Amino acid sequence: MIDARDPAASYGITIAGTAQILTGEMSRNSNTQIHRRYLSEAALADARVGPVFAAWDDVTIRIAPASVIAWDMREADRQFFGGVLGSNPAYLLPLQR
Repeated sequence: MIDARDPAASYGITIAGTAQILTGEMSRNSNTQIHRRYLSEAALADARVGPVFAAWDDVTIRIAPASVIAWDMREADRQFFGGVLGSNPAYLLPLQR
């Protein structure tokens, strides 16, 4: 979740389950598969792109979901709060920086 404190901008997915930390070769193999889902072979072969992505990821967290909940504060405000959060911006405290 990104803490924007804005009901119109707060939405996301909460995933709960067990997690496995992958490192070393297992992590590199998993990350390579993920990169291949989003980057073309040309991008991966480009010395300015492929090695940078490979260097960024040295650990992988594999989650086996037990539950997945999509949430949207705009809908929660509408359904449960009658729109009071969206129409009263002072109800939410300012984001501390």
